[in-house]
Amino acid sequence: MRFEGKAVVVFGGGSGIGRASAVAFAADGASVVVADVEKASADDVARAIISTGGVAASIATDVTRYADAANAVECAVSRYGQIDVVFNCAGIVLRRPILEHEPDDFDKVLRVNLLGSYNGILAGARAMHEQRVRGTIVNTASVAAYVSTSGMVAYHASKGGVRSLTQAAALELAPLGIRVVAVAPGAVDTPLMDAAKAAGIDRALARLQMRRNDRT
Repeated sequence: MRFEGKAVVVFGGGSGIGRASAVAFAADGASVVVADVEKASADDVARAIISTGGVAASIATDVTRYADAANAVECAVSRYGQIDVVFNCAGIVLRRPILEHEPDDFDKVLRVNLLGSYNGILAGARAMHEQRVRGTIVNTASVAAYVSTSGMVAYHASKGGVRSLTQAAALELAPLGIRVVAVAPGAVDTPLMDAAKAAGIDRALARLQMRRNDRT
C-alpha cells in the first residue's frame, strides 16, 4: 500500500472530493485525520474508514483560523507520531453577480478558499520542518483558476490565488524537502458543484476542454 506508515490530514474531508480523498488515502494504508467545519460529517467519514479496517480520527476545523489548522496537524502528530501529507480541500462557492455583492461576500470566499489553503500550508510545513519530514502539501485549485464565467468572481479569484500561492510556497519550501503541489479539478459531481452548475461554470469548463482538444 502506497501510504502505509504515512499520516495524512485532509482539510474539508467531510464531503465531496475531500471525503473521497480521505477514504482513498486510508484504503492505501494512510492514517488519516478528517478535518471539517462540520464535525458530524468528519465523524461520519472517520467511522466509515474505521469500519473497513482503516485508521482515522476526526476533528472540527475552521480553516479560516490558523489555530484550528494547527490543531488538526497536531492531532495527526499526537496520534500517529508524524505528519506526512496535508491536503487542503476545504472550499465554498458563491453564485452572485458582482453588482449584487456585499463586500463580505468576496471576503468570505477568499477566507475559506485562499486563506484556508495558506493556513494549511503554514501549519503543515511548520510541523514537517520541525520533524524533518520530507512531506507533501496538496492544494485544491480548479480549472476555474484558468477560465472564468459570470456570477462567480470571488470563486475564480480565490482559485487563481491558490494556484499562485502554490507556486510561491513550492519555491520557498523545496529546499527544506517539502513539496507543495496543486490539483485543478474540472466539474466533479459534489454538493459544491451544484451551485457552480447553476452559475454556468459547467459550460465554461466544456469550452476550455474543447480548446485543449483543438490544441492536441
